[in-house]
Amino acid sequence: MDKDIKSTKTTRVVSNKMESTTEKGTVKFNDSVVSSIVKTAACSTKGVVRVASSSNFFESLSHIIGHTKTNDHSIKIETVNGSPNIFLKIIAKYGINIPDLAKEVQLNIIQKIKELTGIDAGKV
Repeated sequence: MDKDIKSTKTTRVVSNKMESTTEKGTVKFNDSVVSSIVKTAACSTKGVVRVASSSNFFESLSHIIGHTKTNDHSIKIETVNGSPNIFLKIIAKYGINIPDLAKEVQLNIIQKIKELTGIDAGKV
């Protein structure tokens, strides 16, 4: 990565895409890219079994037995003031301290989004 890129960076949303702009140019990220990063970061956290699919029983059952993938409905992204706010549900391993796990998942997601896109996540 170029070390002399100035920190003048803006982030904005265009329909379902986020943009990160420096003096070198603009990179656009579709919500599905950010959603994929969120899912990977959440699932890589020790204690997370998987990202919950939806509140629909049949979709959840179908996911558990392997007939469907977790779709974008399980991860919701809203952008406020140029920062994505992320909402997701996870399935935790039995016996895990839920508040500690939630903090670790939040930190992992924020870190991965910043690392892979350069965008600062808002709330997770």
